[in-house]
Amino acid sequence: MILGKSKALLYITHSNLQFYTHHNKTPFVYNFQPDSVKDLEVLNLDKLKNQLAEFIKANSLKPKNLIIILSENIYFKKSFSVSGDLKTHELIQNFLDEIPIDSKNSARIDILNKQDKTLIVTNKNLYESILFILVKLNWHAFAVTPYEIFRNLITSVNSQVTANTLTPIQVQTIMSHSDIDDKHNFLKIKELVLPDSEKQQAKPQIKVLLILLILSLVLGAIIIFLTASGKLKLPFFNSTNLAQKTKSISNEEDLALLTNERILPTELPTTSSASTDTVIDKTLLKIQILNGTGISGQAAKVKDLLIPLEYKDFILGNSPIPPQTNTEVSFTENVTPDIQREIITELEKIFTKVISSAKSQNTYDVVIITGQNNGS
Repeated sequence: MILGKSKALLYITHSNLQFYTHHNKTPFVYNFQPDSVKDLEVLNLDKLKNQLAEFIKANSLKPKNLIIILSENIYFKKSFSVSGDLKTHELIQNFLDEIPIDSKNSARIDILNKQDKTLIVTNKNLYESILFILVKLNWHAFAVTPYEIFRNLITSVNSQVTANTLTPIQVQTIMSHSDIDDKHNFLKIKELVLPDSEKQQAKPQIKVLLILLILSLVLGAIIIFLTASGKLKLPFFNSTNLAQKTKSISNEEDLALLTNERILPTELPTTSSASTDTVIDKTLLKIQILNGTGISGQAAKVKDLLIPLEYKDFILGNSPIPPQTNTEVSFTENVTPDIQREIITELEKIFTKVISSAKSQNTYDVVIITGQNNGS
């Protein structure tokens, strides 16, 4: 513990910060302001710093040595079997791929039990921004950890579990067990890395693929040798047929040159998408909005633009690709042309150039990666 500073607990939820001390039965609550923090995205660090400083001063809060607890509604959690098979490794990777957090902002810890392994992933940008401000105000934090670490302890004292607030019993339980293992402390996690157990799971898969590749190459070489020596005859590798096809192609090209015409491929019949006949309830569409420029608040701005049009299911995050100029929007086949045009029209109101495309991935019906603003 830092000399001269007593311990306190800071509970970070989706909508506020709650400061718990030994001397107060109820917490000091700072509610996030929409001009500084929205949807767990820090829009303006300077405004957040000023607002938090005023809150601390108004409540006469003295600098403390904090344990920071992340509530359940600001992290992603999923449990997996500890069997160690390749299927489990694949399920873990799918879970990580679906989380809408830029890999640069991801922080992860694993909680191992006898029956399962629980993965917890959060956006470190929020708690790091808050910690940065508090350190400037002479506060200190010795641990940042998810509520999940204390779930069994809190349940054992018959205390009701809630993500919105903490009871005095819960605060007392956490404070009396505040010596957090480094592997469960986000402040000790330098980067999001693959645990050794998962690396070991991946090794057999790589070996199997390598063996299959070598066998395929050997088998291919044997077939080519036997075919070339005449010991093996394959219909699709007949030298006579190949020569005839080559001659036919050559004659066709010569004819095209003499008549000054180009050889054009036969046009394939086009089929209209089945989605044009399907009426989709836009309130059920899953829309992922990724900030593609790094400009604070872009993702939230797009969400605010689409809400009046009755779209309701949004996931916000940051794009893992480098900053870009164009705004990209992709739709799955179940999004009707009318809805596509409506979304593109709205995006063109605030972005310089909007490029649309189709996609087969079905986790989200619409994916928007923001680009350069048009100044409006």
